[in-house]
Amino acid sequence: MIKYPIYVTVDTNILDAANFDFNEKSTLQLLVNYVKKGKVKVVLSNIVVKEAEKHIAKRGVTVCSLMRKLRADALKTATDYQIKQLGLGHILDLSTNKAEISQKSIDLLHKYIADLDAEILDTSKIDLDAKNSSCVFISPYKAPNDEKNNLLPKPLYVHLENPPYVPYLHFYFLCLNTIFRT
Repeated sequence: MIKYPIYVTVDTNILDAANFDFNEKSTLQLLVNYVKKGKVKVVLSNIVVKEAEKHIAKRGVTVCSLMRKLRADALKTATDYQIKQLGLGHILDLSTNKAEISQKSIDLLHKYIADLDAEILDTSKIDLDAKNSSCVFISPYKAPNDEKNNLLPKPLYVHLENPPYVPYLHFYFLCLNTIFRT
């Protein structure tokens, strides 16, 4: 029998693959629903959060650039009066401030993380060089005998010298619509 909540982590590649779609009916929103039901607890590293911020900000800036080009092309073809009369005046009022769009994109991500009630792990406090640390080394995950390793998430394993015994402790990796259990 599974003990709830199940602790999961979401890597940036999951957010990218889902196109940062935080809509009510999206795959990412399903995770929020599981959190609200108490089935799942999300744990993110500060590295993933910073990386996701960069990715979503870049997407926002890309959309901003596309909309600026659309606005410029529309004004080459018609006057602003004609555009407004056609009911397309909203393209004239679009924000062209890339910094503002970038920040709004990051705010969307932060709202999603707040909805997830995610625990953010600060990895900067891990001292890998300390002699008294039980951490031996960190290595990328490699699936044994798996030629399609690039389809799996790329978590890092922390190898412990004397790992504590915790019965029924499992790690789950969320990869698109699949959950892998260790």
